[in-house]
Amino acid sequence: SVRIPAALCGVVGIRPSMGLIPTDAVFPLSWTFDTVGPLASDVDGTVIGWAVLAGVSSPIAAPTDPANLRLSLVADEWFDRLDETVRRGQDALVQALTVCGAKISTVAMPEAAELRNLYVTIQSVEAVAIHRERMDQAPELYDPEVLQRLQAAARVPAHEYAVALRRLGALRATAAERLVGLDALLLPTTPIVAPPLNARDIDAGSGWTSPPQALLAYCAGWGVLDLPAVTIPVPTAPGDLPVGMQVVGHPGDDLGLLAIARTVEAVIEA
Repeated sequence: SVRIPAALCGVVGIRPSMGLIPTDAVFPLSWTFDTVGPLASDVDGTVIGWAVLAGVSSPIAAPTDPANLRLSLVADEWFDRLDETVRRGQDALVQALTVCGAKISTVAMPEAAELRNLYVTIQSVEAVAIHRERMDQAPELYDPEVLQRLQAAARVPAHEYAVALRRLGALRATAAERLVGLDALLLPTTPIVAPPLNARDIDAGSGWTSPPQALLAYCAGWGVLDLPAVTIPVPTAPGDLPVGMQVVGHPGDDLGLLAIARTVEAVIEA
């Protein structure tokens, strides 16, 4: 949990490429998808945390001229289900980038639904494998909702997991194709703002049946593809809750992504 809490709290966070930051002593959820990343008040703070955790000593590229940026929104109905606060934040950022000369296009993501299904299948089986013994021996130690979700995950057939892993390898091998000719994808980190506490099973609006569904909707797919992603807060109207916009980079290019994030942040602050 990096991008979602960062977006809901109005700070910056990066989900780095897998394997870049050690996960030693981090309690696992799903070994196929697990990675950790820092949160900070701005991109510079995130860069420092990322560099320390990754053991990187080489300098990070400075912000570039925004007129050189080639960014793309995802053209898909799934990625247009935004509440009005989030939509205003997205539109304002796109307008600011366009005024600065950035090239904003749209790209199709026909595999979006498949990526969501792969995420659920693989994470479910691996989480159950990690928790099975504890679930059997001490179910009372679990929050009832967590236990219920783990019990539901235990019903995923083994053959579905095997097929999902095989498909995952094929999709990751071609992940860069969606970014050919682009510097990064640009989209909201979450389609809704922070929901009320304990609101788990209510209609979240904009077509989302629950807050958990909405909060995961725009993050899970990039994690499946192992694309690094940074969330950056955008200005909102007085009284509005925070909104985060997500910049998704090329496979393994965390350095380049952080430079782009610095540029986008500079446009926001201008």
